[in-house]
Amino acid sequence: MYPGDAIGRGTELTILMAHHGCEHLIARAIDSLRAQTFQDWTLVVIDDGSADPEPLRAILSQLAEPRLIALRTSRNVGQYRIYNRLLPDIASPYLAFHDADDWSAPSRLETMLIRMRRSGCAVLGSWLVQVDESGVPLAALRPPENVNQALSWRCRGGVIYGATALCRTDFVHRLGGYDGTTRFGADTDLIYRAVFRGAVHNHPEALYYYTLRAGSLTQSSQTGFGSPSRRAYARCIRRRFYANLLRYRLGRLSDTHLLAAGNDVAFNLMPLE
Repeated sequence: MYPGDAIGRGTELTILMAHHGCEHLIARAIDSLRAQTFQDWTLVVIDDGSADPEPLRAILSQLAEPRLIALRTSRNVGQYRIYNRLLPDIASPYLAFHDADDWSAPSRLETMLIRMRRSGCAVLGSWLVQVDESGVPLAALRPPENVNQALSWRCRGGVIYGATALCRTDFVHRLGGYDGTTRFGADTDLIYRAVFRGAVHNHPEALYYYTLRAGSLTQSSQTGFGSPSRRAYARCIRRRFYANLLRYRLGRLSDTHLLAAGNDVAFNLMPLE
């Protein structure tokens, strides 16, 4: 299936998982979703321009999961551009994300969907646990429960971890998806825009396990936390946030101000066969 077919039609939730260089961990990530107490989902795994997609193809073949759609890109473009490309084709009312080297607690999806339905949240994240590559817990991260309140007057880092997020699909559409000009930090940019149009919260329970992995975007000296490139991007999205905050206070904020920049790179998306 795909291109041309609606993704997640007839299911409650679509989960997007981009992959690049995580062959040794991706089966664990997928197994954690198959073990969920909530099972009405479609999973889309996208190989992001790997030099050799055969290892992933073999892993997915062994899993034999009928709810899984496997795709590949024609070049390495980063997860946010991929998610933007897929967003118009997603038919399920809810949308979740999952990094290929992480895993979820069995109750994650059910717990978060129940809270979203009851609270009317547009975006809901959760607390998380950092682990090493072998799965040993290192530290718990507890972002604020009420993100709208945390960002009511100033930027605050660490308000939500993007891979923990569950979103209303139509809400992400309204914001134009992610910033399509970057490989990192666009999850923060999305939240800095989302708080002006909907409720953004974190569930106060560790439901997601985030792997600290050498060579990942967040750990690399070029793109990791504290790197010059990430600090420069953070300054850009902070400036945009404060400009929108001023417009909001003056009653001049429109949906146009909150739209993400579109993808700046052309690429093909095709089945991983």
